[in-house]
Amino acid sequence: MSKIVAFNHIHLFVHDVERSVAFYKAVLGLKGPVLKDERGTVSYLRSPEGADLVTLSDYSTDKVGQMGGVDHIGFKLVSEDDLDNVIDMAEKMGGQHYESALIEGTRTAFFTDLDGYRIQLSML
Repeated sequence: MSKIVAFNHIHLFVHDVERSVAFYKAVLGLKGPVLKDERGTVSYLRSPEGADLVTLSDYSTDKVGQMGGVDHIGFKLVSEDDLDNVIDMAEKMGGQHYESALIEGTRTAFFTDLDGYRIQLSML
């Protein structure tokens, strides 16, 4: 039987790659280039630790914001101050904070990005 080693990436279709890259860089601190290829514009964004990959492209803009059965994308943060700062920045950049909760004793918050994708933040 084959075994996976780790989660590799998630690919999101967005209306404007450069605008979405600015959002994810400012809000979550992701880093990566914006590239052009034969299909359009794409960006490969990594978390500061380099393990997680979020790919953004304009390859299929008719599917933007459709989660296809996926409820949300989750990220872990180090401190409660980080959680508050991320929510503040998301709202300043045009995202919408829509829920905060205590889940199994862990403070958690949810917001949408510029294209309506739902993001969950929780503490380590």
